[in-house]
Amino acid sequence: MIYAITVTVYPFPPDFDISRFVSFYTEFSRPDLTWDETVGLLKVSPDIISRLLELSLAKMGIPVHFFFFSVTWLTIFLFLLVFRLLHVHYRKKEPEMWMFVFVLMSVSVPAVLSGIRNIHALSVVSLALYLFFYRNRKTAAYLLIGYASLFHFSCYIFFFLPVVHRLKRNGVRNMIILSSLGFMTAALLP
Repeated sequence: MIYAITVTVYPFPPDFDISRFVSFYTEFSRPDLTWDETVGLLKVSPDIISRLLELSLAKMGIPVHFFFFSVTWLTIFLFLLVFRLLHVHYRKKEPEMWMFVFVLMSVSVPAVLSGIRNIHALSVVSLALYLFFYRNRKTAAYLLIGYASLFHFSCYIFFFLPVVHRLKRNGVRNMIILSSLGFMTAALLP
């Protein structure tokens, strides 16, 4: 909750990613915005879900800070949820409250306050990885990865899960393969 409140009152610098949200929201709020201009704004980046959410909020007259608050709250909630699920899986008991504080301390404050998109997408991917590897819910995992990828393009790399899942436990070889997949994905994206 603290992160979510902070991101709504934080005076972010103009070069932060969050400033782009405000400018897009301002454009989407224009009453004279044409359909072609709207489509053009949506095509600015492959991160279509955040743009569609902003467009919806702007057209309903809901402040952009509602977007900041809700996405940030959900991001932190997902990280804490995945921690809890893994703790219960391995320890067979609920984590103590103080343990959640350590998880919160590991969440990058600059990432939350400057970007929102990337860290939110990664929180969704963390839940997808849990579902994929611990619950064998591959369809749900891929749907979440699809959502995360449309929220921030950096998550497309996680569509390589079947490749990673089949790798044997050879640390150096796996790191080389994963690094190559990451490089190829980055090179193929616009």
